[in-house]
Amino acid sequence: MVDWTPDMTRSDKPRYLAIAEAIAEDIGNGRLSAGDRLPPQRQLAARLAVDFTTVARGYVEAQRRGLVE
Repeated sequence: MVDWTPDMTRSDKPRYLAIAEAIAEDIGNGRLSAGDRLPPQRQLAARLAVDFTTVARGYVEAQRRGLVE
């Protein structure tokens, strides 16, 4: 598991979309790579001080975009 925390300060979109976009951006810049495991949803929610469902929706959106499995 990668100790990954997205930068949510640069997005004015809903937080779940900001999470998906941060995943895409960090894949693009090499911060995340194939085989890396994202933090558990509850752990990331606590780090970001958001609801668990927000992170869950962000991960689902990233999966829909083909960024994660």
